[in-house]
Amino acid sequence: MNTTVTAVVVVSHFLAAFTALGLPPYLTEALHSLGDPEGRWAGILYILPTTCIALSAPFWGRVADRFGPRKMLIRAQLGLALSYFLTSQSSSVGMLAVSLIVQGLLGGTFSASSAFLGAHLQGKPLSAALTLMQSSARMALLVAPVTVGLLIQHHSILELYRFFCVLPLLSAFLTLWLPEQKPNQQTTKRTRGSLRGAGRMFWMELLFVLSTILSFPYFIEQVKPLTQLAWVPGLLFALPHFAYLLAVPVLNRISGLTPLAVGFVLVGFTLLGHIWATDLMVLGVLRLLLGVGMAICIMRINDQAAELARVHPSGQLFGVLEAYGKAGAVLAGVLSSLLSPDPLWTYWLAGTVALASITLTLLPERRHDDHTHPQT
Repeated sequence: MNTTVTAVVVVSHFLAAFTALGLPPYLTEALHSLGDPEGRWAGILYILPTTCIALSAPFWGRVADRFGPRKMLIRAQLGLALSYFLTSQSSSVGMLAVSLIVQGLLGGTFSASSAFLGAHLQGKPLSAALTLMQSSARMALLVAPVTVGLLIQHHSILELYRFFCVLPLLSAFLTLWLPEQKPNQQTTKRTRGSLRGAGRMFWMELLFVLSTILSFPYFIEQVKPLTQLAWVPGLLFALPHFAYLLAVPVLNRISGLTPLAVGFVLVGFTLLGHIWATDLMVLGVLRLLLGVGMAICIMRINDQAAELARVHPSGQLFGVLEAYGKAGAVLAGVLSSLLSPDPLWTYWLAGTVALASITLTLLPERRHDDHTHPQT
């Protein structure tokens, strides 16, 4: 039963995330048709949904703990469908911005899916399910931009938003068949507690996301001078996600040998290595190792989240975790824009942040149990 539930949630998330991850890289195309030929608003619009998710995810998490995670997961999926349709109807940059705000405020399927899994699974099964959730996101990052790149030759970006709003509707239909968590006295008691002992994990999530996303906006531009083949930069950009998918099954077998600090070391040094990489083969190896480091970090953070979910309300826990992750992404977008005159500085900062994060992994864990939560 647990395997079926996990599979449905993961597939549903892939369908819902497909549009959110595949279409934003082409926002400049939409801006060209909406009176912004230079795409000046692209950077702000790119992080607008992320900012709104960071603000709204903790609220929706608390609502999920009160009214049930399945209801909030369906709410998030329907919210995405509505926002995609609104985006398809945009006739100005302002209307496009409003639709992206709606996407951030009413969406948030990753945290809603995580909260649902946290309400039905515990321990290692939950950690494995959360890692599969990340795998669905990585798969969407691999497949969606390529698919959109092919379709955009025949349809406008706004038309694709209209077509793709069917995907989260399909996700909601699948979610209808999932079991709802039955409220019990322990769950009700836990929803009154604070997230004691989770602060270190939240900050590690923020720093991990910050370090890995900082270099995203300018990577393609860095690689273009190294090759005359138009598809090579995109392939190199996708390699860490490909390596993640390959590394997860192996890391599951040697989980005790790969502490979180190892992941941050790999992420840090491979990002710093990008500064001097002028050979495509070397850069390719660095990208693959970066993906392995990302996999280790994600899996070990998921292990901590699964452990904390034993004694904390899953909606609140994963809502706040999502908020910290999205805050890291927003901060990365802002800093990368400020460093844009010399993009190599993004690698210096990203690598330094990752290596500095090792200190957090060395701090002793705080004990937490069901009977010591202070009132909030």
